[in-house]
Order: sequence, then C-alpha cells, then structure tokens
Amino acid sequence: MHSVTTQDLFKFGFAKRDITPPPRGEMLFGYVDPNHRAHAVSMPLNARAVVIEAPGARAVAVVCLEICSVAQAVRDAVLDRVRKEFPDWSEDDLVVCATHTHCAPGGHYHDVLYSIASLGWYPHVLERYAEGAAEAVIAASRAMKPGRIRFAEGKIADEKPVAFNRSISAWNMNPDVTKFTFKERNRALDRVMRHYRFEDENGGFVGCVNDFAVHCTSMHRDQKVIHADNKGVAADLMEKEAGGVCLFIQGAAGDVSPNFQRFKGLVETRGTNRDDLISTYDNGRIQADVAKTLNEDAKASSPLEAYVKTMIEYVDLSRVEVDPRDVGGKTDCRTGPAVIGARAILGTDEGMPTPKIMFYLANVVSKVSDVLAWVRPKRNGSPVYLFGRDPIQGPKIGCIQSGYSEVFRSAAIHRIIFPDFVDPLIGKLKSWARKNITSRRPLTPQIVPIQLVQLGRAVWIIVPAEFTTMSGIRLKQSVLADYAGEANAATQAMLIGYANSYSGYVTTPEEYQRQLYEGASTHFGQWTQPAYQTLFRRMVLALGSTAARPVALVPSRPTAEELEWMRAAEL
Repeated sequence: MHSVTTQDLFKFGFAKRDITPPPRGEMLFGYVDPNHRAHAVSMPLNARAVVIEAPGARAVAVVCLEICSVAQAVRDAVLDRVRKEFPDWSEDDLVVCATHTHCAPGGHYHDVLYSIASLGWYPHVLERYAEGAAEAVIAASRAMKPGRIRFAEGKIADEKPVAFNRSISAWNMNPDVTKFTFKERNRALDRVMRHYRFEDENGGFVGCVNDFAVHCTSMHRDQKVIHADNKGVAADLMEKEAGGVCLFIQGAAGDVSPNFQRFKGLVETRGTNRDDLISTYDNGRIQADVAKTLNEDAKASSPLEAYVKTMIEYVDLSRVEVDPRDVGGKTDCRTGPAVIGARAILGTDEGMPTPKIMFYLANVVSKVSDVLAWVRPKRNGSPVYLFGRDPIQGPKIGCIQSGYSEVFRSAAIHRIIFPDFVDPLIGKLKSWARKNITSRRPLTPQIVPIQLVQLGRAVWIIVPAEFTTMSGIRLKQSVLADYAGEANAATQAMLIGYANSYSGYVTTPEEYQRQLYEGASTHFGQWTQPAYQTLFRRMVLALGSTAARPVALVPSRPTAEELEWMRAAEL
C-alpha cells in the first residue's frame, strides 16, 4: 500500500504498444467454439498504459489490453518484465485489465478450464501479450510529466443503439430497479459514460481513461479474424480525432450487449447491421463521439487533488463469510468453491456455440449425477443438496464443480459419459484427466486479486470478474458508503472489470435465482456479489490503517511439468 499527501499536480505518462500475435489458426477466446480461429488480422490489438504518480510517491500503472480477459499468468509475466527495469515495483503498483474482445487469440491461461477453452496454452500468445503490455508500462513511466486529471460524465441517449440488457428477466428480479419490458431493454442498464481527461500543465490533452460498460461482442464467432471490437474502434477513433492515448476500459458489462436484432439466416443477435464490421464501427463511433464531448466538458471541471492510494489483496473467493450488513441482516451467508451451472453451456443469444441438445443432455446428466452422489453419503468431494436447497449455490444445477476438480460430481473426469469425439474440448479435457492434470488443483481460480486505486476523491474498483450492471452499481455504492467519514474520502467510483485474473461472472443474489447464463456462470454461489462488498469494506478500512497487512494468499500456479502437458499442439 502506498500513499502521499495532497499536492497540486500529478505526474503521469501514456504509451501504446501492439500486442497482436501472428495468426496461426489459434482458437479465439470468448465464444468457446473450436471453429472460431484466427486466420487473419482485421484490426490489430493494442496495450495502452497510463502511469500515475503524486509528488513524492510511488507510481501506479493501469495497462488495458485488447484481449478477452486477463489471466494471472499474464499479470505475473507483465510484472516480472517491468521489474527488470524498475526492481522496486510491487504488486500494488500494477493494474492489468482487458476490453473483453472475443476476437483475440486465447492460450494465455495456465488455469485448466480456461486453457481447455483454447485447446491448450500457446507460449507465443502469452509472450506477445505480456511483452507488449510491459513495454507500454515502461514507456509510459519514462514519459511522465506534470499535469492535471479532470472528470466528466454524461448519459448516452436512449435512442443510440449502443447497449442492451441481454438478460432482462434477471434484471427485473432486482427490487432496486425500474422494471422494463424486452422492447425497453436498452434502458435496463447504466447508460452513463465516465471520462477522465489527463492534460499537461498548460491544459493540453495527453490522454484519457474512459468507462462505458458494453460487451465487446459486436464481432461474432463466424468472424475468423483478430479484431479489437467496439472498444478498439472507439479508442482508435478518439486517438485519431482528439490525439493522445485513450484507454477505453471495460466496466460492469456482464449483462450488457451491443446486439439487439436478428437477421435472416444468422443464428445470433447482431448490432446495427448484419455485417459485423459495420456494426462494430457504428458502436465504437457512438462511444467515441460521446467521449469527445465529455473530453471537452471536463475542461471546465475542477481537477482531482493530486493524491494517490493503491492496494491489492489476494482473496479466496471460495470461503468468504458475508457481512450481515451486505445481505439485509441475514447471517450464515457465505461463498463456496466454484461451481459452473449447466445453463452456462448454452451461451447467450449473441453467442451459442453449443447445440441445444448438448445443454439438455448436460442438464439431465447433472441432475442424475446429483442423485447418485447424494445416495453415496461417504463419498468424498463436493457436497450435494437436492431440489435447489444448497445454501451456497442455491438453485444452480451444477455440471462442472471446478473448485473441487470435478465434472458431473466425479473427479474421474476421463470417465464422464460424453465420448471424446463429441467435441474437441471434451476430448482435450478427458485426455488431460488421464494424465492427472485435472486433479492437482482447482480447474478455475479460487484465489484472485482485488484492488483499489484512489486518485484524489475518485476511487477505481478493480475486479477479476464480469459484473452485471446492478452488481457493479451495488458494489460502487457500498465502497463509497464505506469511505464516508474517512479522511480524503472518495466521492466518485468507477469499476474496472476483467482485471488481473478471471473468475467468471457476478450477479446480484436476485438475478442469480433466474439461473440464466450470467447466474449459472457466477462460480462462487448466490452470495458472491455481497461477498465482494464485504471484501472491499475490509480493504477500504485497511487503506486508512497503519497496521501490518496480513500474510498474502498465493494463487494456484502449475508446475513446469503440467505446463508442458498443457501446451497446445503446434499450428
């Protein structure tokens, strides 16, 4: 944790580097479709970095990668490279986030299930992402000069076809929202764009950090090209038309889609046009135009106080006791080891890589597996509750008990009922199970980093997950309430998702009960979102304390032998 007293000016620098791996037919990460592969580059991928420091203090870097999500392996590799230039940099000093494009190559994960989603890990992809990100951070650090940070926010008009709630029935489960119909789903989200303008001592524009939550899925799985999607388009347009380096980070986009209509002959929902390249440009154009307006509006705002605090903490999301204040006074609410629901297999209306018959089969097999496990009371492994009575996972029908290294309640994954030839991903998973790779550690991360960066009275809340709109709003409200009464208390909040690691979705407890895609993908159960409130409350208190920090938890990492087994076939 690092902090400084208030001064007049920050110091900051921006930089941008290309991170596009040469396409060799790697699986593109996001849709989990073995046929969605990189055969060409339609739009290059970039890492954009800003390094910020207050006088007399250490710096904090935020580097935004145009990839689907950040693996712990990527964060580790970026920090290792930065430390070669700046040996005193700590974990606190770095934020690595992603825009969530689904058209960037995968293979950068060392976690079993996410590595399976790319049919293995590709060393050249991980190296390209980490090297470019580190170069951007180092270059930004060397470019630091005095300047001011100003803030503006504004709503994107409802009629602008930029964002739509893709799970409207789950949204309507929340007691603290306005209920909307399916046709009104463009209003069932946070349409406010938040914009931080960075300018030099003379008021000249240097760069920006912009937040508007919308999935980077304007490009679909039938596009077998590398592309930075709508956030990449927005950043590119802003840089060409306003100058500087522009980070269009991703916020609470878990239930927010750029797609809203269907075209004859196309399975998934699309954006403004049946041609994805046109839709992607249109969406990015809307974001860039609003950002340019806010960039001008920010000139009239008071600059942020040059005050910096930053802190990162590794937490075990599988064992959080939730503060009763975060669940309406209820007691004994807690999270548990990760479980992925059968409904997640079906995907969403904008990405449905799995045939419905596979979902129905998985649903049936999951229920049968639960019953068989329940009648074997001495069985080791994940606990079994029938009829949705699980106090942690609630109504979820689990098919992958990833926190227990099980599939369909069995650690003998190579023996699951689906044969290898049904799907290449199943074949790969079973082949790794035969080598005992799947039994050595959880299939998905349980210990992950959460982080706070405070700039003046603004706080950036950094999470390793996909928060739905209302999950994000509740977390921001909770963090700001926790700051109340503190010296130099934050009064405005921005959420940065898909950052530092990845641990699935986070819905509100009410949304979770619907068990749509987002709820089924909320790994740690129905109390995950309030658990984050509890964890960040502790962090806010720790930021204002001089007490020693607790011993850091260590995330799961593979051995060299496991990595060699997990290496993807050469392309």
